[in-house]
Amino acid sequence: MSAKTIFVSADHGLALIYFLQSEVVSTLQQAGFRVVVLVADAMVGPLTEQNAGSGILFEGLQLDQAASFAARERGEFQWWLQFLRRVGGSRQINTA
Repeated sequence: MSAKTIFVSADHGLALIYFLQSEVVSTLQQAGFRVVVLVADAMVGPLTEQNAGSGILFEGLQLDQAASFAARERGEFQWWLQFLRRVGGSRQINTA
């Protein structure tokens, strides 16, 4: 049976730094999970080099392609999806 995969989106520097410095990655890996961190496209190469041997996989967020798709494909529908992602998670999250 193959390892389960956890995807973590770290879309800004501090989130990424705090995540990589925490024990979360090693804890997940010890539990048998494969960790894939989604980062800015330009950071994939440098992060892969800096973390060689750590077992962490880095993949690009491809935000330019996502924005292009959202603008091109059913724009109003995409707007509502974005809205629901922002405010639909929990009443305890302050979205104001």
